[in-house]
Amino acid sequence: MYVSRTGKVVIRGIPVMDNAADSFHDGLVRIVRNGKYGFSNRRGHMVIPPIYDGAMPFENGRAAVCKGCESKAVEPDGEYHIFAGGVWFQINTKGTVLARLHPDS
Repeated sequence: MYVSRTGKVVIRGIPVMDNAADSFHDGLVRIVRNGKYGFSNRRGHMVIPPIYDGAMPFENGRAAVCKGCESKAVEPDGEYHIFAGGVWFQINTKGTVLARLHPDS
């Protein structure tokens, strides 16, 4: 989670990346609610609702998100996971779908 300097919880449900809370990219951070991914801004306002089964962080104003994908361990009993399968899309920071991504992209 992210908390303010006064100790108030601002954002809950932040995925863990490399033993720390996921970081902000393009002003947004991934959140997880009921197993679905969305994005919140630094004030804790949900900008993109949690409707995706997987999501990558934003980069240059775009993020890859998927529906129907699953989180799978890279190695048996491994710490690192990837999103596999499903249908992938590219969205902008407002949540607008820009393109459907193909498996080789």
